[in-house]
Amino acid sequence: MNEREPIEEFKRALTQTMRSIAEESELTVTFGSETPSLNGLRARLPQPARDLDPVDRQNVRGQSDSFALRLAHHDETVNAQMMPRESEARASFTAAEDARCEALGARDMKGIARNLADMHEARCIKQGYHDQMTRDDAPVSEALGFMVRQALTGATPPPAAKGVVAVWQNWITERVGDKLDNLASLVDDQQAFADVTRDILVDLGLSEPAGDLENEDGDDGDSEDGDNGPEDGEGGQAEQQDGGSSEDMEMGDGEMEEGDQETVQMEGEEVDGEVDGEEAGEAAQPYAPDGAVNPEKSAYNVY
Repeated sequence: MNEREPIEEFKRALTQTMRSIAEESELTVTFGSETPSLNGLRARLPQPARDLDPVDRQNVRGQSDSFALRLAHHDETVNAQMMPRESEARASFTAAEDARCEALGARDMKGIARNLADMHEARCIKQGYHDQMTRDDAPVSEALGFMVRQALTGATPPPAAKGVVAVWQNWITERVGDKLDNLASLVDDQQAFADVTRDILVDLGLSEPAGDLENEDGDDGDSEDGDNGPEDGEGGQAEQQDGGSSEDMEMGDGEMEEGDQETVQMEGEEVDGEVDGEEAGEAAQPYAPDGAVNPEKSAYNVY
């Protein structure tokens, strides 16, 4: 068999595992060098490295698990109704919802928990996060996302994210009290979880109360931060970080095709390394497993 067979086995196993977790047999998965994204039932993942490097492999696994869990546990109708208008509040709200979906998989399967942790570690390293972060370069949405994840699963932030969390942790805790801990009992209820998340964003000065937004006359501009909001110029950070959620996942407003629920992009997650012309051409085509995975050859194991 040719040298690419291990990669094909890995792709096949990854695709079938995503469909199983998401409970979506029609899910289409493609692989390429573009930014990973989820658009309805179309997922785009990084092209795995030829040698299936362990770090690269875990990164791709983590992204696939994250997308699959979002499909399984996320209701876009609820999300759209509860999404705040302010850019940084949107990034923080998305970070919390991503953490909720991922926690529902991580709490039940240790393999998924490990994959997600490795993916977030790789992403934070690529983003250039370090121990001596300041509020000017540490997105509050990142810190909140990791704090929510810890409240839901007990998992501490990955090493590369600790600097981001440290610079915001006391500031957030002082303002939200025990509301983060209260989220753990709501992890199975997206609506209730979103309600408390919105309250947290109001406490942090990132957003207006949901009722106040409903009474506005449609002005789409971001509200100004109050005295209790982030200081030192963090208010515009969401734009600087391309959405800047804890997962760096972006909602693709205005780019949805008919029938799609939403578009989610994971920034900064392209796999390093060369992708030759043949592989790049394949990446544009949906990956369709053609038979059962060979358990002796497959490089993917969710457990």
